[in-house]
Amino acid sequence: MKKIDNPVADAIAQQAAEWFVLNRDGELSAEEALSFTAWLRASPMHVEEYLRVAVTARNLMEAVRTSPVERAALIVAARADE
Repeated sequence: MKKIDNPVADAIAQQAAEWFVLNRDGELSAEEALSFTAWLRASPMHVEEYLRVAVTARNLMEAVRTSPVERAALIVAARADE
């Protein structure tokens, strides 16, 4: 599938990834937690993209734990989805 350039979607994906890393790395400060909540509430797209990043991270962690044969199969499957 060919990716369509969408600067807004790309920006949201970048923000979601940054929020995911901040949340994963430890407890957010009170100010960060308020900002994160405001960002999530700003658009359903923000929630969807944040969840997509979280699922992707989980899937990558599972892939790391699998055998090399299974990793190769995952790579082939991912390339097929492109």
